[in-house]
Amino acid sequence: MGNPAPDTYKVSATYGDGYRCMGVCTVVGPKAVEKAHRVAEAILSRTRRIFQKTGLPDFTQTHVHVVGSGSSYIHGADSGDSREVCMWLGVRHTHKQALGIFSRELAPAGTGMAPGFTSLIGGRPSVSPVLRLFSFLYPKNKLPVSIHLNGELVKTLDYSGCGTGIASQLEDEREGEGCARGDCIYRLEQLAYLRSGDKGNSANIGVIARHPDFLPYIRRALTTDVIRNYFGHFLEDTSTIERYELPGIRALNFVIGDCLGGGGVASLRIDPQGKAYAQMLAEYELIGLPEFPSEHLQKN
Repeated sequence: MGNPAPDTYKVSATYGDGYRCMGVCTVVGPKAVEKAHRVAEAILSRTRRIFQKTGLPDFTQTHVHVVGSGSSYIHGADSGDSREVCMWLGVRHTHKQALGIFSRELAPAGTGMAPGFTSLIGGRPSVSPVLRLFSFLYPKNKLPVSIHLNGELVKTLDYSGCGTGIASQLEDEREGEGCARGDCIYRLEQLAYLRSGDKGNSANIGVIARHPDFLPYIRRALTTDVIRNYFGHFLEDTSTIERYELPGIRALNFVIGDCLGGGGVASLRIDPQGKAYAQMLAEYELIGLPEFPSEHLQKN
């Protein structure tokens, strides 16, 4: 059973919000992760000194990520044997010329800084404008729609009272109903299909049980608090987490607000669209479950 058409249009607009520049450089050899962080700090420090001398303001945002160190996970980077990584360095600024200076300061990393740094991947990075997404709902009765044919008015659409709004969030209160206890531990990917994506600065993670018997256990284990703790390092003070039920396909959908660092081209992160969030959640372990038939689990 669905809902009637809402009485609002969904509007998606964009607006300019400064500029960004991102450079990627590979690092090979012992202490590669530490070298990547030190060089990133040095580049930012050198560029800031030039800003001060030329009267330019500081960066509005900086982001350093060492790809290959495992730092996408909340437990932090595991740099034990990382001898080949990528330094991902992204910055934002209100002035385009400031990021031109930053781009030029990246070049010496491969020739005059820590040993093991190679050349910049793709060459010297370019400066691009930041376009942020702004979405809102607009009442249909304030935007009349007229249909014309051969210059003559055929019909004016009347949307007054056409709906009651958006579907409300569903939180199932039967947590744990029908769940037996056991001694087994399963990774979420063994029990469910997962997929994630973005909408502006928000991400959603869909979790579909591989078998109907799995859904009560997944529902019991994956609360909004669990998701908040698992992705806490990506969240902002304004972040919200909502869980929706899709019983027709034995699924849950988690909507995480303000978790992509701006999202899309406004983000400096390696995953600005949350495409990896589902794969990261796939590793979550469900503890204390009974043994399930192997034919219902993920095939190796």
